Amino acid sequence: MSTSDADLLCVTFNEDSTSLAIGRSCGYSLYSVNKAITDLTAIYNDQVYEDVIIVEHLYSSALVLIVSRQSPRKLRVHHFEKGKEMGTYSYSNNILAVKLNLSRVIVCLEESIHVHNIRTMKEVYTIKDMARNPQGLIALSSADTAYIAYPASSTSGQVDIFDTVNLCVAQSIAAHDAQLAALSLNTGGDLLATASSKGTVIRVFSLPSGDRLFEFRRGMARCATIHSLAFSQDSSYLCSSSNTQTVHVFKLPSISPEKSCATESSDDASNSYTSWVDYFSRTATHYLPSQMSDILQRETSFSTARLPFLSSFSAVALTKQVFLSKQKSSNQKSANSQRLTTEAHCGPAKAQTIKCIYWSPHKTVSYSVIGSPQLGVNVSW
Repeated sequence: MSTSDADLLCVTFNEDSTSLAIGRSCGYSLYSVNKAITDLTAIYNDQVYEDVIIVEHLYSSALVLIVSRQSPRKLRVHHFEKGKEMGTYSYSNNILAVKLNLSRVIVCLEESIHVHNIRTMKEVYTIKDMARNPQGLIALSSADTAYIAYPASSTSGQVDIFDTVNLCVAQSIAAHDAQLAALSLNTGGDLLATASSKGTVIRVFSLPSGDRLFEFRRGMARCATIHSLAFSQDSSYLCSSSNTQTVHVFKLPSISPEKSCATESSDDASNSYTSWVDYFSRTATHYLPSQMSDILQRETSFSTARLPFLSSFSAVALTKQVFLSKQKSSNQKSANSQRLTTEAHCGPAKAQTIKCIYWSPHKTVSYSVIGSPQLGVNVSW
């Protein structure tokens, strides 16, 4: 899959990272990324809509929500299997973002958020008089909790959590000193990841309590622009992409699933050592200035992947667990591609797969699969 940068206007993964939606100057395209981790399978290609600046695909259904550059205040619901428009909805200002799950459609404007029932598209609530949100920064969890997270301030990193089921504010969190750059909610709606405009620190909070659980240092660069944050489906990993060439993967240890047989014995052997290191780290923070204490407690990514070129935008997704068969290492190189697989221990191994879409003003759009952080699989083209 490739297209010119001028032709591509937007790109998003769906809620469970099984499909990729691409908005173009002459329509939109849907691709399946679930059948095989290294393949993109075309689902649908539309050439009717023009200048599609927002496109959102509802899970594996035939419903797609579209906003065009010609009509930025109109939301169109398209059923691509029937080839018909199911409805058009108008708003008082330009639509900056659209999020949806099985119960809600969320439409974000610069100074208001509109909550719709997805079955009837009736507007059930409007969040008004909110802080200016010119980037349309918003995140939505699954239908069970249906939380939305959005900036509560245009100058600081305050985040409001709104319960779209009970229609009330669930929590307000002072996430960063600087204004927000990225937000992500996990599928269960009990974890929130945030990054500020400085881009050096990523924080994870528990919901609805608002307690800070983790703080990660993205890299050595003083400042970076975070483009995308994404949790894995089981909430054991968090990945990020930015205007640098590096995709970072962070492990969320307290909520990780049971470790595989390949790592159990080594983990048991190192538990004593790790607990002592953690103890001394926590103790030392009480005797250090607050800034030094925060730095000491920050963890770095346990896995990274490097993109082929600097991109003007990138979006990442962590898929459901896939199974990688046991195979020996192989390396095939050509002028434009490189494929690398790594032997998996203990038979078939569960692995998370990172999918990244990115583009640059002077290069074609590319799609990469950055495979198992545990096994080091890296496939890109």
